Amino acid sequence: MGRDAMDVRSLILELAEHGVCTHVVNRNLRSLDKRRRKDHVTMMVLGILTDLAEMERETTAERIVSGQR
Repeated sequence: MGRDAMDVRSLILELAEHGVCTHVVNRNLRSLDKRRRKDHVTMMVLGILTDLAEMERETTAERIVSGQR
């Protein structure tokens, strides 16, 4: 996974384990539901966003290398 995206996801998961709710305002995602349990939909979306960030990083790197040839 992309290093930065993985770090953010890991931090959100760690905070949720300690009962801290993280709210990503521009995506309207909350790491904990109203009962202070991990929100599974949010965790799934974070996983998808992490994978997309990794794919974008790899694609950018490939295009840079391709442009140098």
